[in-house]
Amino acid sequence: MLMNPCRRDRRAFTLAEVLVALAIVAIVGALVIPVVFSQIRASQVSALSQTYAGLSQGIAEFKRATTRYPLLLSSLTAAPGATDDDICGNDLTAANVTLWRGPYASRQITTSGILVGEYTIRNTLRRVAGTPVLLMIDAAAVSTEVVSDLESQLDAGTADGTTGTIRYTTAAVGTLGAAPSGTYNLSYAIPINSC
Repeated sequence: MLMNPCRRDRRAFTLAEVLVALAIVAIVGALVIPVVFSQIRASQVSALSQTYAGLSQGIAEFKRATTRYPLLLSSLTAAPGATDDDICGNDLTAANVTLWRGPYASRQITTSGILVGEYTIRNTLRRVAGTPVLLMIDAAAVSTEVVSDLESQLDAGTADGTTGTIRYTTAAVGTLGAAPSGTYNLSYAIPINSC
């Protein structure tokens, strides 16, 4: 039996079938992508919240042990030196340093800070005078959505950025580093009594 060279037995997709398949993929993508991004944001909020809580606890333990608040988060995981400063700019004494019983944090903290997802918590702490005095843990260039979710979670949604545990300012070049638009410099405020 000879085959007819003009006859085609190959089956191809029609244009209508291709368009229907693309429409199905677009609908599924429109339903799934927002859920995935929402879950990613929720995990970022949870990671930042847990990290801040852990650092706050570590700072309190450091203070109980050494009688001083640290200037650097890295002092929670590596013993400070006798010439290191506390949060008020005073040198830690040899007696303070010998009282260190750390580590006071479960993660290693480098001189550049802690990477939490796509955000970096700075190594240097800040002291803000007032009543009460506040010790601030800073992160730069945090997305608006994450800041809003943290505010709702930790401050019952006060959303003013100047009071409560979560404080924030619009990120700008030069304050805590270069920042993309739509981001905030985020601070976690810990009330303290003294240095």
